[in-house]
Amino acid sequence: MRAKGGLFCINGAGDVPLRLGAPDLRITYGENRGEALLFDVILPVTGPDNTRRIADEDAAQQMEGMPLLHLKSHQNGNLHPGWVEWFEKFGHRTKGPSQGVQYQNARLAIAAMRENVGFFIGGLSLFLDDVKNGAAVLPFPVSEHLKSPHPYRLQIRPDAANRPQIQRFVTWLRAEAKEAQREIDRLIGR
Repeated sequence: MRAKGGLFCINGAGDVPLRLGAPDLRITYGENRGEALLFDVILPVTGPDNTRRIADEDAAQQMEGMPLLHLKSHQNGNLHPGWVEWFEKFGHRTKGPSQGVQYQNARLAIAAMRENVGFFIGGLSLFLDDVKNGAAVLPFPVSEHLKSPHPYRLQIRPDAANRPQIQRFVTWLRAEAKEAQREIDRLIGR
């Protein structure tokens, strides 16, 4: 999602100087208040070259010994399901589902996945563009996905909600989220 025109600051990066205080708006995940923006699905993804590594393997044990890329947030499977929960539901590996490289944030894990370092699992919305442009592939059928237990939510600070630039940004953000939801739903056949 890229802002078209106007100033923005996301996690300290952007055109607007960083200021102290409550943010004008926040996108959260979990049991929070706010407008539901996007209901994601969680599934494996990898760089295009990695699919050949599992192509000739027995489907029941296809992922045995393959390098797994994790997010540290996946250690709490209830809020953020990861490899352990996915393998429990769909198989493909019985040993060491929690082993592998642990990343603090998805940006680093996705960059490693693009370089064929290993297999990553996460919300499809995070790598939807990579899948569409061929920088990443889904190594298993999209039917083998987990539903994200919570939506991404939008929270707007009440005193900021009536500012025109916030309204324009929120309008754009809702449209981007709606389009991403349509793409996710189309891919998984929902």
